[in-house]
Amino acid sequence: RPLEEAQGLIAESKRKMGFRSSPEPLPADDDSSFFVDNFSFLLLRQFEMKAICMALYTFVVVLKFKQIDSVNAVYGIASCVLAATGGGILVPLFINGLPVPLANDCYLIIMASNYMLLKYVPALGSVYQESHTLQFFGILGFETMRASVVTGLTLASSAAIPASYFSFPLLGPIICGTLGGCGGGFMPLSKG
Repeated sequence: RPLEEAQGLIAESKRKMGFRSSPEPLPADDDSSFFVDNFSFLLLRQFEMKAICMALYTFVVVLKFKQIDSVNAVYGIASCVLAATGGGILVPLFINGLPVPLANDCYLIIMASNYMLLKYVPALGSVYQESHTLQFFGILGFETMRASVVTGLTLASSAAIPASYFSFPLLGPIICGTLGGCGGGFMPLSKG
């Protein structure tokens, strides 16, 4: 009897606060599937799209690396890998996982390829910086990849971190998602 009363009180308070018991169906003329139908490639479910966005992401990271001419290739590639996957290194270490450069061989291969391209064909970087169209696609791939990484690391941390006071982990996944998105800004640690 007390359980039924509590459920009745909860239902009545939800009704008073404006909560609906079930969601209303969408109107027939509402086309909310426009994004899913036309832009599903941004979810990076296909390997090809993920590889393209990864290539654009690492290209932009290498382009931002200012010491490309003054350091040897091994140090430059290692610095760029740390800058590109800093969040993917820090967060898995926090949640006892495998860092991204070790878990995904594509990052290392694509990063080394982009580094060598920009080191030995510097005109490629100049063309990219002069072309607004290339910059648009570079930034689109960069931010799509970064959003995918932040989402993945936030989901992984919410699965690995147990709930404490709430029924779900709250601050741990937020902190891990934040570090996943901007962790590369702190790497390598010799930046100063």
